[in-house]
Amino acid sequence: MSMTPYTFDLEPGQTKHQTFGEANFIFVDFADRELEVSINGSWQTLRKGTVFKSRTGMFDQFEIRNPDPASPCRVVMFIGTDEVTNQIVEGEISIEPILRSANGTTKPDTRSPLQINLEPINLVIDAYTRGDLIESWTLASEPSPYTRERRLFQGPAGTVGIHINADSGDFTTIQLYDQKTLELVDRFVIEATPAGFVQDVVYVNGAYYYIDNGDYIRRASDNAIVVNLAALTGAFGFDGMGYDPINQRFVVLDTQNSTVYTVSALDFNLVESWPLDLAKHSNPAADCPRVDAWTGQYYIANNAALYVYSPDGQYLETLNYDALVGSINFEYGYVPFRDWLFCDNNTIDGTTRYKRALRTYETQPEFQAVRPGCGLQDAMVVPDALPQVTAGISIQKLGNGILVDGEVIKAALEYYYKRQAPDDYLDHVYQFDTSIGGDGLPFRMINTGNRTFARSGVADDFQIQLPGQISLVVDNELTMGAPL
Repeated sequence: MSMTPYTFDLEPGQTKHQTFGEANFIFVDFADRELEVSINGSWQTLRKGTVFKSRTGMFDQFEIRNPDPASPCRVVMFIGTDEVTNQIVEGEISIEPILRSANGTTKPDTRSPLQINLEPINLVIDAYTRGDLIESWTLASEPSPYTRERRLFQGPAGTVGIHINADSGDFTTIQLYDQKTLELVDRFVIEATPAGFVQDVVYVNGAYYYIDNGDYIRRASDNAIVVNLAALTGAFGFDGMGYDPINQRFVVLDTQNSTVYTVSALDFNLVESWPLDLAKHSNPAADCPRVDAWTGQYYIANNAALYVYSPDGQYLETLNYDALVGSINFEYGYVPFRDWLFCDNNTIDGTTRYKRALRTYETQPEFQAVRPGCGLQDAMVVPDALPQVTAGISIQKLGNGILVDGEVIKAALEYYYKRQAPDDYLDHVYQFDTSIGGDGLPFRMINTGNRTFARSGVADDFQIQLPGQISLVVDNELTMGAPL
């Protein structure tokens, strides 16, 4: 038996004519969908795994057609000569389906569906200048021993946390506040801290960890040491700890040597370290590392200034809040989140905290994005905790909802994952469908087979009506992390 492989990429409704040496059969090894083949004017419908054998003997040309008027089709077939049956050919030939990226390279097929329900929750647009007060709240009172320090940290599920050390250092109270209402939603105590005061707290995948003034990272549930920072890094004098949820790392700062260390939250081993670029700082002092879960950027505090770094240690910018000098001190804890931050009132033992503008920005419309079967009231992130998207969209109010125009796919991904979509996100998307299009009619699904939207030239420029559901097919190389 002699066979030659051929690959065809057919646009919707396209017909191609192919010539070759003599053959008497065609075997379809892979096809995104049904296709049609004609030998000597006789059209047959074929699909993956079937053999089309000529009834008139040998042939040296044929036509192949994609009958789908809306979606492209990729076909891999073998053309050859011999007496074969479907069973023989299918049992001896196996080619793994592949995906084709924008640059023409191929990769294994890891596509899976992703359905997102989108519901508008806030269409009010506000403008803020860096440092502007958005809202303030008063911390819940604690009994007499719990009065020493109150440092903010990023809590779970759309909350902002604060830890309050007892005067003795033997106990620490954790309070969690709803980022929308700023009301107390949970309170518990870390008891019998073995090495003195809790310096900082992080929340990691259902568990709390803290760094104490003995340079240990401990698990709060049992005070067990998970990382001995001095032994791991050879450094001393750590003050403050943040958590990078994208890369799943603890982030600590050696204040004596102005060096940042990252430690895996999975195996508790050292990942990397890098020095601060003090020449770029307005003040060489540094303290209290934090990570913006939305952008992935690292923040280092100094009084009324924040120094911003990439996760690999590249200095990005300094955010100065000169107008707030004397009324703010980030060294006492803060929580940055894309365009705003939660911070103190320049006293570590005060009872008022603030939500301020991290940068000068204008708010975007907000949506709740959840998986089907999860209603708005069941969502893990409260509305005001939703980030501002980077997707370019415009909103028009309708009688029964809203019309969204622009980068709809990017907006859906960012609202669902609560993170910025990568620049190449369309190189990981293969199908887009939604409930209602911009004209009020059912949306016509776009499917590019095994080629990415970027490869197929499909732009993220749509009109849809909401509330509604967006259905995507994406591959597992879309680096968005787990939904926050």
